[in-house]
Amino acid sequence: MNVASTLLVITIVLSYCFSSTANGQSFENDVAELKQIGKVYQMAWDKSSESPDEFVAIVRMYSSDVAKMKEIVQRYQADVSSKSDRGKEVQSAAKNATIGFSTFIDHAKDFAGRFQQDYKAHLERAADNAKDAEKEKLPGLYAAAKSHLSRAEWMVTILVAFNGENDPNAKKVSAEVCSLLDDYSQKEKKLAESTKRVVRAPVEVYRGDDLEKLRDGVRKAWATNHPKDKIVKIVFDHDTWKLNRISRWNGSTKEWQHVDKSALELSVIVEKDLDNVNLFAAFVNRDNLTKSIAYGVDTKGSGFVVDELPRKDVN
Repeated sequence: MNVASTLLVITIVLSYCFSSTANGQSFENDVAELKQIGKVYQMAWDKSSESPDEFVAIVRMYSSDVAKMKEIVQRYQADVSSKSDRGKEVQSAAKNATIGFSTFIDHAKDFAGRFQQDYKAHLERAADNAKDAEKEKLPGLYAAAKSHLSRAEWMVTILVAFNGENDPNAKKVSAEVCSLLDDYSQKEKKLAESTKRVVRAPVEVYRGDDLEKLRDGVRKAWATNHPKDKIVKIVFDHDTWKLNRISRWNGSTKEWQHVDKSALELSVIVEKDLDNVNLFAAFVNRDNLTKSIAYGVDTKGSGFVVDELPRKDVN
């Protein structure tokens, strides 16, 4: 990235740009614009992580903003020469703008110096995610891989914004990123197809004497938490209670907490529309010490997988 010549232009702007009159321009607006330019470019690189798209726009406006600063300062040559209050105010605002540009260029130098290292790191992380996706049969990991590639592509965009469209390195790495994005997208689609879940209607397998009592408890709890839902069916499709028995030290109360609980998973089938239903997980939670029962029906919208089936398959 060639930033040295640009920085030189910025640092000498104030030495030669006082050659014309204000031409009727609003002094207050001009000073405000100089101050805004300084503020934008002093904080510009924060946008690179906070708002990458906005940062691209700032980089692309850089050259025109340098010219704009020069143009504004030139309007007030007489004021600066006479060292009037207006002249001093213009000089102060222009100095802040120049500092902003210098700060911006300093960060640009850092970006250029780290470019190959950071770019390579994103590609390596993407490759690791893609490898894990195939190993674990989790197509969702390709999203993480493509996220790293998108960041690499953003880096290329910044490189082009600084160096222009003829930068040979930018062309090379851009082609590489595009090729990888296409490759990962195809592999993600293929893996998603091969690991696609086959959704089947749940079959009741629990045979405990308390089955109907528990079913009634789930129905009431679900209706309380999700009053707009129309329950089609409640199916106890797991026959084994999962035991959770641990002892945990509580540093606040300085005492042990002994947990002895069991949980039974089931499915609540809710009407989606006239032809389809949604399947939600729910739980019966039993405290084995107190024998109390609680119903875990806050699973809707909380990250649990929601399956969909034709209604005719569950009636």
